[in-house]
Amino acid sequence: MAIIGTSQAMAQQSAYVPNKGELQTSFGTVYQDYNSAWQGKTFGEYPRTTTIQEYLVSISYGITDDLSLDASTGYGTLTGGLSRASRPNPNGCWNQPLNTFAGRQCQDPIPQGSRDGRLDSTVGLRYRAIREDSERWNSLPSIAIYGAAIIKGDYEPTPQALGNGANGFKTGVALGRYWQEISFGVNAGLEYQYLKGPQDVVPNNLNGSVGIYKFLGQYFVSSGYQFQHSQSGWDTGKGPFPANPDNLPADLVGPPDSRDYNRMLNAVGRKENWQSWQLGAGYVTEGGTVIFASYTDVFDGRNTADRSTWQLNVTVPNQLFHRN
Repeated sequence: MAIIGTSQAMAQQSAYVPNKGELQTSFGTVYQDYNSAWQGKTFGEYPRTTTIQEYLVSISYGITDDLSLDASTGYGTLTGGLSRASRPNPNGCWNQPLNTFAGRQCQDPIPQGSRDGRLDSTVGLRYRAIREDSERWNSLPSIAIYGAAIIKGDYEPTPQALGNGANGFKTGVALGRYWQEISFGVNAGLEYQYLKGPQDVVPNNLNGSVGIYKFLGQYFVSSGYQFQHSQSGWDTGKGPFPANPDNLPADLVGPPDSRDYNRMLNAVGRKENWQSWQLGAGYVTEGGTVIFASYTDVFDGRNTADRSTWQLNVTVPNQLFHRN
């Protein structure tokens, strides 16, 4: 049985790079919905449900047996949720206390339809510095380091959006260890993202994950833990908020008497922390194609949505060139 990274499930990247001359193409779809969130550490519900549907494609090409070129992109749709606050509401929204969900619920809903667009894309390199021996119990794990550019999509960055709406880069390390005798593996990853947004107010994030998987013949099951911790950004759960500390354009902060409120509601620069668990299952064909499905649930966070996520992913390997 081939070792798989199950990187779709648990790691920012996999420690297992393609063979030299091999192209791994991955197709996936993600469905996500939520109607509640943490504002700071205060938990509450929205008056409407936000749904996100994503269609993803990624490739990994083995330049050598230890170096790969990786790229990913996709398209998404977002329905429901809240729009960018831009004007006073006749219902007296600006009089609602800051740091409350009552204030959020006063925003105009996104009109019928969706906020659609190209998702954030990435392109970069991954290098496997250490390669494990899966037949030895005392072998070191596979370890890979990687870096990639992040290219922002063309969606609108509203309070609920398909991404961060900012260019940047990410770098990280991925570990993997598989014991062939017991058909059991472990994955882990740690990644840092730098994002450059309007006036540098989009926060930088530290992401991490750890997971396990077990083969049962050609089938496998997996479980994992993931987290994100923002290293910068403003906190919607704390106040008072300065009127316009980053000199944002007027259309992002609203009229002078409502800048504090608009800044709290807009997605620009929000500090967002979360923790989630994941369960998954998959199948590996005789030709090496991996079919993987998973469910992920956020169980704790700060300034983040209480999301439930279903994902289906198919990865197809093709040996384009002989390994001479």
